[in-house]
Amino acid sequence: MFFVAPIAVIVVYSFGAKDSSKLVPVDLSSLSFDNYGNVFSETFFKVFRGTLQIAVTATALCLLIGFPVSYFLAFKVSDRWRAILLSLVIVPSFASFLMRTVAWRIPLSANGEFSQWLQTWLIDEPLNILGTRTAVFLAIVYNYIGFMVLPMFVASTASSRRCVRRRKTSAAPACRHSHRSPCRWPAPGSWPACC
Repeated sequence: MFFVAPIAVIVVYSFGAKDSSKLVPVDLSSLSFDNYGNVFSETFFKVFRGTLQIAVTATALCLLIGFPVSYFLAFKVSDRWRAILLSLVIVPSFASFLMRTVAWRIPLSANGEFSQWLQTWLIDEPLNILGTRTAVFLAIVYNYIGFMVLPMFVASTASSRRCVRRRKTSAAPACRHSHRSPCRWPAPGSWPACC
């Protein structure tokens, strides 16, 4: 009900006309399909194309960062540190998505910590990347990196356990090929992570 009711309201509003003078800026007195005809306009196509580019690029960035992190957590970290490092990746997801996104405004502003640090070492004038595509990518990657790392980490540890179990119960060559290409271990988790 909490999912269906808001979607139903949006569908009904989609048939109305925009009216900024009202509290609810939709005029439902004359319903029409005009808004659906506007979907095929050049403006909507440009926005959709830009959104798709950002989504694909951000997913690729999350995959490029998440793959080595999940591999490192699964195979290179001792059991003692694994839970701590994995929680550092996942715990930020417990905070509100909006709060995490808006929090990026502080370090990325022209007089923020990131800009001041860069001015100390690399650049001469303040760096202002708020409102740019770079800031959008930073926020998206930060917000979704935990959702990329966790499925690949689980797939890596599951395949590792299967391999160890096979070695104990049968001959060692059963897992010989997987040790030659360890990058295949997190691969089953990359599809759910990208979705």
